[in-house]
Amino acid sequence: MITEDNQRAPEFQKEIGELNRQKVVRQLHDGLTQTVSALAMRINYARRLIAADPDAAGEELEKVEDLARSATKEIRHIIFLMRPENQVNTDLISELKLLASKMGELFDQDIEVEVEDTVADQLPQDVQDVVYGIAEELLDAIRRLDMRNCLLLSLSLAEIDLAQLNLKNRIEGDSERYSFSELDINNIQSYADLIGGSVIVGKESNQVQVLFPVTMTKPAGDPSV
Repeated sequence: MITEDNQRAPEFQKEIGELNRQKVVRQLHDGLTQTVSALAMRINYARRLIAADPDAAGEELEKVEDLARSATKEIRHIIFLMRPENQVNTDLISELKLLASKMGELFDQDIEVEVEDTVADQLPQDVQDVVYGIAEELLDAIRRLDMRNCLLLSLSLAEIDLAQLNLKNRIEGDSERYSFSELDINNIQSYADLIGGSVIVGKESNQVQVLFPVTMTKPAGDPSV
């Protein structure tokens, strides 16, 4: 974790790096691997249909084409996640806007970013890296809910020494359709734990809130610092 004199920075960066590695592995296993597996099965099915039912084979090949496009998006997303410039010593506001742009380009998410400059300036670089990781996990978890989103991602002060990263659905009404109540927050919480943060999602909420202290003076539960 982070201390005021950054004595723990190497260990902290190692923890961030491990979470980032796990994230890429999940993307490969849960996303790309399954898509490619489904692609292979549909190609095989289409091949068997060609002689018996050409029309059905044509429909199946359209599904194959859709899966191939989906696999391409997943590959481009993983490449983006692995870019080193996304992870070290870059401006948090610019990073979040680039992330929002890429998620819109690849997955049709409509994401607006609002960050209070004074908050971003107060956060140590290590904490900014974690906040960016949380944002990645949030947006990815929500896209896996398979619903079209118009989202507002914001970073601001909740209290004097408490910051909040919020992700809110900008679509009014239809709370059941646009609720984040089914959101899997486990990976999000793993990042938040690094900076003493908490992830809050209401049962019928269209908003996810991550609260964390602006300044970390010692790891939670570590009496040695």
